[in-house]
Amino acid sequence: MKDARKIKGLYGTAFGFAAACRQGQIGIQALEPKGLREFMTSKNYRNTKLPNYTKANEETIINYNTYITWVIAMLDNEKLWELSGEAAEHLITFIKTDDKNVSRVRSNIVSSILDTKNRKQFLESLIPIVEQVQEPEPFVELAEEVNKMVATNFPYFQTLIRFRYAEKNK
Repeated sequence: MKDARKIKGLYGTAFGFAAACRQGQIGIQALEPKGLREFMTSKNYRNTKLPNYTKANEETIINYNTYITWVIAMLDNEKLWELSGEAAEHLITFIKTDDKNVSRVRSNIVSSILDTKNRKQFLESLIPIVEQVQEPEPFVELAEEVNKMVATNFPYFQTLIRFRYAEKNK
């Protein structure tokens, strides 16, 4: 009980336990970590910065791991963890170039991918990358996986890519 406040902060849910109980069954969705919704693609996304992992404190790392664990549980597909990491690495590689003008344009393309709100926008945002890279296979595989994905899972996968991008970009 002396650490109840810390535990509540760590395992507190966005809806509260009482509200989750009112929903009838306690499922994974009812246990959404408090604060995660801020990082998911939404109208407020532009106002929410992803954590800076180079200067992350213990609480940031715990929150990150809690968010990631919950998102993977919602997706019920650990393969998407690896795919999101690979996608993040390929996006970072795509941006890196010696020409600052090209780099800026490419950075905008990647931002448009990270800002998409649905599968169709995501797939359309991948087109400029596929047209510019010499080896488009990783992006084609990503597009194929997103196309097969259930529409309700896309926001979770998109959030996973954004977290992995922030993690690997720092």
